[in-house]
Amino acid sequence: MVLGVWNMGVTKEDVILAPLGGVLFCVGGISLLAGRWEEAGQTEQIGSFILASTLVMLEIYLVFRGLVVGVPGITWSKSGLRQIHRGLIHGPNGAISHFERSWDMEEPWINSMSHAALVLIHGKHGNTDEEKLHLRELEKEGGWGSVDSSWAEAIEAALSKLAL
Repeated sequence: MVLGVWNMGVTKEDVILAPLGGVLFCVGGISLLAGRWEEAGQTEQIGSFILASTLVMLEIYLVFRGLVVGVPGITWSKSGLRQIHRGLIHGPNGAISHFERSWDMEEPWINSMSHAALVLIHGKHGNTDEEKLHLRELEKEGGWGSVDSSWAEAIEAALSKLAL
């Protein structure tokens, strides 16, 4: 479990080991606490309950941090492309919102992908101010040369299927 937390928090290599290891730790710890429940005094029972509750809350944190909240920027970019295919561009669950969540300071190439997608989306919808803003940001990241052409083609192909 400690190795999983290290990998999840520091190296970001593995996000499944810590939550799954935490489940085993919680089950084992709570079963040890519950095994002494009948012969324990009231103070020990309260302490055991607080400790078991803390274990469960930490496990919930690990699950949400590792499997839900800890979604890397590339996943937001992929989900943004999926939202374009679904025709959802605007709003809190739209493609624009997804691309705006995909910034990643550790992997700046993801930022280029997101800015490129936003340039294409805003250009398609005639939002010239937003298009220029993201084009400037894209140029700071290395311009169109820093974005794989297949990514831009995928975004353009998805946008071309939308009816404005």
